[in-house]
Amino acid sequence: MFFEPTLVSTRWVACFDLLGTQDLLARGEETRVFRAYTDALDKLQRDGQLIDGVKHAWFSDTFLIIAPDDSGKSFTETDLLARSFAYFLLCNHVPFRGAISCGRMYADFDGGVYFGLGMVEAYEYGDGQDWIGLVLCPSTISRLKSFGLSLDNRLNWQLFSVPWTTRPQTAPEQLPACIIGESFRINGRNPCLEALKEMFSAIDKEKPRVLQKYSRAIEFIETYRRTTVQNS
Repeated sequence: MFFEPTLVSTRWVACFDLLGTQDLLARGEETRVFRAYTDALDKLQRDGQLIDGVKHAWFSDTFLIIAPDDSGKSFTETDLLARSFAYFLLCNHVPFRGAISCGRMYADFDGGVYFGLGMVEAYEYGDGQDWIGLVLCPSTISRLKSFGLSLDNRLNWQLFSVPWTTRPQTAPEQLPACIIGESFRINGRNPCLEALKEMFSAIDKEKPRVLQKYSRAIEFIETYRRTTVQNS
């Protein structure tokens, strides 16, 4: 195996830390994750939002969505796919923590080799959260601002004091957090909110820290869901 310089690029990277993967594998239900990803792709294709060049990788309990570059077009595609993936993960009752970064990364899909600061930041910000959520990393905020895009009232995202188990040293007081499922509402209902409540009700009440991860996500969506509708 040789290092291929052309595989290094500054790119958008979405990293999902899938929770409960060991339990899924033990029950032989690993297809849930792949079904969630293919459902997300199918929906985007049906809506005419084709994803060109954005690929994925999965190892252990980490799922990556990797763009070819850091262009505005690639962010739109990565954002759409990440939010769709998050939606279908929750609809399949697969909890997660995720983050989208922008940084240099080596991505060899044929050889299965991935490394770089973009991937490290996305993993750090995803893994450190203490709830079920998807956030934008500081590198993403910086790159979007270079396009002249404001994050104050961005559709589907809300500046929020994200709860942490391990807060990254570079984390600001607030980050844009995704109001998961709001852009996929059905007859006014948010299927992700309903799925989170179902998952919450099934958790052992003797596990308060686990319950808190879900209750925080539920409260966040319920608090900011009307803001999303007004902006849409």
